[in-house]
Amino acid sequence: MEIVILAVGKLKRDFQYLETGVNEYLKRLRPYANVSLVEIPDEAITAAMPAERVLSREGERILAQWEKAAVRVALSERGESLDSIAFARRLSEWGERAARHADPSNGGTRPRGSGPMIMVIGGALGLSSSVLTAADWTVSLSPLTFPHPLARLVVAEQLYRAFRILRNEPYHK
Repeated sequence: MEIVILAVGKLKRDFQYLETGVNEYLKRLRPYANVSLVEIPDEAITAAMPAERVLSREGERILAQWEKAAVRVALSERGESLDSIAFARRLSEWGERAARHADPSNGGTRPRGSGPMIMVIGGALGLSSSVLTAADWTVSLSPLTFPHPLARLVVAEQLYRAFRILRNEPYHK
């Protein structure tokens, strides 16, 4: 399975310490899946660039990346709330769906793209309605509000936990 964590914005200097944790989980994920982190530019919020326009521009960049995705996952506080076991099961279902649709030998048709599952973490303002509408799955990491750089670490850790759960391998609860 190939998964791309698509994050809006670069990791700011104040959050560089999180990069170590994200990289550790990406390394731990290698035996299970090809998982990578890709950053796309964010927009500065200014008087000339109101919030709606920021969301629209960032949304356009996300949708352009999603063209190649087999499965589109939006991370949003408005998404489905799951525990880790349910998240693992759903991840497996979506991964199987993507593989089935991308394989013409089993009669599958190629959905919008035949590429990876792309999980998107929005910028400071979240995700545009066009991105949320285009998502195959919208999931909430928590009802709490996290800084978006911290969400990268949480997503990477939950992916690792999910693969351990799916293989019945021990991992702390």
